[in-house]
Amino acid sequence: MKIDARLKQAIIAGGNGGKISFDEYLAGHSTIGIGGRVAALFRPDSEDELASAVRIMGQNGIDFFVLGNGSNILFPDSTVDRVAVKLSSPGFRALRFGDGSVFCGAGLRLSELISGCAVHGLSGMEGLVGIPGTVGGAIRNNAGYMSEISDRLTKIRLMGPDGETGWMDRNDIGFGYRGSSIKNGQIITGAEFALSADDRDLIENRLRKYFISKLDSQPYGKKTLGCVFKNPPAGSGLSSSRLIDECGLKGARCGNAVVSIKHANFIINSGGASSKDVMALIEKMRGTVKKRHSIDMDLEIEIIQ
Repeated sequence: MKIDARLKQAIIAGGNGGKISFDEYLAGHSTIGIGGRVAALFRPDSEDELASAVRIMGQNGIDFFVLGNGSNILFPDSTVDRVAVKLSSPGFRALRFGDGSVFCGAGLRLSELISGCAVHGLSGMEGLVGIPGTVGGAIRNNAGYMSEISDRLTKIRLMGPDGETGWMDRNDIGFGYRGSSIKNGQIITGAEFALSADDRDLIENRLRKYFISKLDSQPYGKKTLGCVFKNPPAGSGLSSSRLIDECGLKGARCGNAVVSIKHANFIINSGGASSKDVMALIEKMRGTVKKRHSIDMDLEIEIIQ
């Protein structure tokens, strides 16, 4: 449904002060720096503002998606006729520490949560170092590096399509490899984690060790989406990176999208790459692996249409 002027005004009025902009380029909200315009970008200041807007969008048949740090999502080159909801205001970046626990807003960057835990001598989040997303996005996708974010999660604050919000226990959420049972239309607004007290120096040493390992093995600092494909099922002894590498695809390119020399499961925007370039390279990688290894690779990234 086209977001016409009447519906734009309805979203603004329902937001009760939340910031909204129109026809904004998504490339500036993507870690790979790719994307056309989005019909509307809504930055609510509170849960109440978000709930009001969610209800209005539902009543008017307006599709929306939650935009975190744009680290695991590929936008099209054309306009996306949807509303992007970005939980970037201070109200969604809260960080509070308790006795062995921490509460944070879903819009908080994972790096801020990890560093805050280290300062307070709380261990358990070190294995997520170097992941560029927000807490909400990390939970939805069960992000991980040396550990998974669901390992220490106790509960989330979840808003439904009707704007109703409440707490959900971790045991009531299905988590798997790079995924969860949280559905489209549901919005994570906050989360609580249970952590362990530890010496601050020991925590920081682990962070340095894990981060150096990531720097050595991944194209950190480049414009990428993170890992493009999920690894084959556990127990196979295979990784998507290894499969792609064995096909001789490191350095392969389509337009200005290039397979990383450092880690074959990363696609780099070498400058001016389009979404079309990335999609063509994805299909080349997937097709070549299928032909040589008879393995279907599933995407880890999300593709927005």
